Amino acid sequence: MKRIGGLLLVILGLAVAAFGVFRAVTAEDSTVVTVTVPGGDSQFIYTAPGVLTLVNDSVDVKLTAPEGSVQWAVASTKDAEAYVGEAPALKVTGLASWEEFATEVLPGTADGRKAIDDAVANSSFDLTASDMWLDAGAGEGSVETTLTADHAVEQSLIATTSKGVAPTLTLSWQRSLTVANPMPIIAIGVLLTLIGALMLLSARQEAALSKGIAGAYRERRERSEAQTSIFPKVSEREDVEMSTRSAYGASILPSANLDLRNRELSEEDRVVLPVEEATDPTKTTEPEQAEPAPTQAEPAAPQEGSAQAAIDGGEPDDLGKVDAGQSESQPVADVPASEDAGSQEPGEQDWRSLWNFSWGTPWQKGENNA
Repeated sequence: MKRIGGLLLVILGLAVAAFGVFRAVTAEDSTVVTVTVPGGDSQFIYTAPGVLTLVNDSVDVKLTAPEGSVQWAVASTKDAEAYVGEAPALKVTGLASWEEFATEVLPGTADGRKAIDDAVANSSFDLTASDMWLDAGAGEGSVETTLTADHAVEQSLIATTSKGVAPTLTLSWQRSLTVANPMPIIAIGVLLTLIGALMLLSARQEAALSKGIAGAYRERRERSEAQTSIFPKVSEREDVEMSTRSAYGASILPSANLDLRNRELSEEDRVVLPVEEATDPTKTTEPEQAEPAPTQAEPAAPQEGSAQAAIDGGEPDDLGKVDAGQSESQPVADVPASEDAGSQEPGEQDWRSLWNFSWGTPWQKGENNA
């Protein structure tokens, strides 16, 4: 949208600037206004007050007639109308347009026409012979003159021929034209062109930026979908499930450790936990006889004093002597320490086996332990 608007502004600006230049080249400061009116059947032709200065104070006058000499005079309007009297005349009242006069036909009277005809017949008709004119002139067949208006009085131009017929009147003025300065038009055109050019430049920059962003997104998408040597391409869940054997996340471990992770433990590393047998509550069992507590081992070789005391039946003293009254039928068995440790229940050694204790009890070492 911005590109189309900028293009239209550039075209419009160039057109306006070209029009301004054309006006500056072809404009005219002045022109000539020329208006002609025929005399017709009238005997006189004259102008109303102010007609001579309709366009400019200076007017070029041209009077033409098919035969006879052309006579003209400039006088006050009242004097001109008094000279015409009751004769037929054509009065020029103004401009109907820049190419046509506005006129008024004065028919006059028969006596007025007859008086002019009689003067022409006697060859005594001469317009320029009167002393009422401010300026006068004559010429055979055609007359051209330039008149400058006097604003002090109301002036009129009166003309006729020696034959008593009104001539053809042509008035020409130099018309001053007010030409508009074309520079503002040219400046507006140049400004519109610059605005359109800036819009086109902005649209081009936005298109280039959008193209760059699209290219970056496309490159990023292609790079994310590409198979690399560091990480495998991210695919669908089924492919991940197949490669990891349904263990998501396991694929990050290197495959070289597969054998190490799946190796079997050696016998030394195994931990065996005994399982207690479940007892059936329906069966009645006799209470097991409690095993006698192990007796404490006595010294294997008693001292002589204690042996003699045993023979005599006395009580032992602090040095291991027995009372003399003790019967010989109750000897004390000498039990080794290893058998004492081995007679314990397996359940008492379970927790020690978990900690890899190799001796029998935590407080007693075995034969193979220092």
